[in-house]
Amino acid sequence: MPPPSAEAFTLDLAGFRTCISVARRELEGLHLPLLAELGSRLKRSDRIIVLLAGPPGSGKTTLAALWEELGRSTGVPVQALPMDGFHLPNVELDARTTVRDGVAVPLRRIKGSPETFDLPALLTDLGGLRRGEVLKWPRYDRTLHDPVPDALEVGERGALIVEGNYLLLDEPGWRDLRSLGDLSIFVECPEPVARERVIARYLRGGRSIEEAQRHYLRSDLPNLEWVGRSRLPADIVLRVESGRSLRRVEGP
Repeated sequence: MPPPSAEAFTLDLAGFRTCISVARRELEGLHLPLLAELGSRLKRSDRIIVLLAGPPGSGKTTLAALWEELGRSTGVPVQALPMDGFHLPNVELDARTTVRDGVAVPLRRIKGSPETFDLPALLTDLGGLRRGEVLKWPRYDRTLHDPVPDALEVGERGALIVEGNYLLLDEPGWRDLRSLGDLSIFVECPEPVARERVIARYLRGGRSIEEAQRHYLRSDLPNLEWVGRSRLPADIVLRVESGRSLRRVEGP
């Protein structure tokens, strides 16, 4: 049971049912006002696209799922659409290589890095959302460790929370995503917190602690640093504090 000063939520996080506790102060000071902002925007448009970006382990998936849940109780239609569904399938990652530090490495070894995503497909689908098209969205299954095509039916109306590491990446191709969103949010997170969360996620997915730590150091840590140093400005910046609470530090 959460303490009286907090509220519990059970969320579906990429196939895992997870219970989280959110402080009422954070709910009332951050999440509910943000939902109200989205509701106000929906009075002027049937569909708005929110780009929710941040480094690995910053809590983007949890945030999007929480807002979807809060939307049900507040009457603001919200749908979470993870970018992870645009991972290239493992069979392609095994067949392709890239060069890192002058050495050719299989893409599977650095899974989660920008080059292991199908950016053209993401641009196409995000453009379809922007044009108001009715389409299906892929989802990443952390028990299969592979994307599942057409897993999510996108609603015709609502705030669509597209969340992923590289949605505000200031690199060729990736920076084109920014113009397809109506609102951008970036989540800043201390590296020790991100590391703990990412490794815990790998353990839930069946990896050993040694495998989880190796992959974090090989892929997630470089990606975290990349996202931090090469990002486009966001309309709203949220920051994970030392106690895991979330605070809004920038934005209108």
